[in-house]
Amino acid sequence: MTTHDITHEAVVAACEEFDKIGRIKFLKKYGFGTAKTYMLFLNDNYYDSKAVLGAAHSYIAPNFKPLNRTDFSGGLANTVSILEGLGFEVVSDSPPERNPNSAILKSLIASSDPVENQLGRTLHLWQESKRQKGKRASLGREPGQIKKTGAVSVIEQRVRSGASGFDEIMNTNESYEKIVVDHPGRFADDVIEIAKTRLDEYDLATPTDDREELETKAKEIIARPYMINERPAGNPAPQRVIAKGFVYVRDPRVVAFTQRRANGFCELCTEIAPFKRPDGSPYLEAHHVVPLADNGPDTPENCAGVCPNCHRALHSALNKDELAKALMEKLASF
Repeated sequence: MTTHDITHEAVVAACEEFDKIGRIKFLKKYGFGTAKTYMLFLNDNYYDSKAVLGAAHSYIAPNFKPLNRTDFSGGLANTVSILEGLGFEVVSDSPPERNPNSAILKSLIASSDPVENQLGRTLHLWQESKRQKGKRASLGREPGQIKKTGAVSVIEQRVRSGASGFDEIMNTNESYEKIVVDHPGRFADDVIEIAKTRLDEYDLATPTDDREELETKAKEIIARPYMINERPAGNPAPQRVIAKGFVYVRDPRVVAFTQRRANGFCELCTEIAPFKRPDGSPYLEAHHVVPLADNGPDTPENCAGVCPNCHRALHSALNKDELAKALMEKLASF
């Protein structure tokens, strides 16, 4: 049992305990001191990185116990690497927030080196994307890392670890992966291949207002389960566009995640899908509990895979409100 057994879900569970009992009790319970430099930043809250990682080990499975300080190898650098590898943000600037217009960002944007210049623009777009979502827009550990090891090294590390923030800024047409593809002569071959793969899959994850295209994309995403190993954020306010009437631009990852979660069974009546499509996949229909027309979000928490009969009942039955409530309660348990 080592830190490498720890999962994303286990870290989230440890953070939830941290919130529940408070920092002082949490640190005392697991035998850790306060973090001196690096903090895990999640949902606008700060967590002592090594303490959370040690506690997370007990959340992997019932027979796993928390790790103590002597169980860690590689020091703080290893802790940061594990957390970032699991997709978390680790920062070295505690509140109040560091000035977004930091000197390093300005110098990157003003640089004559094309990689540094593009990295500066990408980081700026990443900040803007975070602000638009009401999130903290700190550059985290990036400035210090860039200053110490250089832009190319930081980009390679982020792309290899999957912690490049790709999903947050891919709609801006700028990303670490795009920098790599735009300047292949500056990067290692394995990094180039990772970047190309992610950019090739960009179109699959792009929301669409075409129902047939939505279903096609969802099927292809299901065939690539790593694209939905984590619950997709979806879109709390999907864009409405005019076709022959109004249609909504929907996220194919939400459809794919919902169908995989349903696993061939209606999420309302729990009966098996009534038939299979020509490709052998079970036929279930995507239903938004709070309709998109009523400003409902296009997210996994509001989308269910249901059989055609339940789908009609959810829209037209005398007790449709009760059915919707029951379905929403089921979705909340996932």
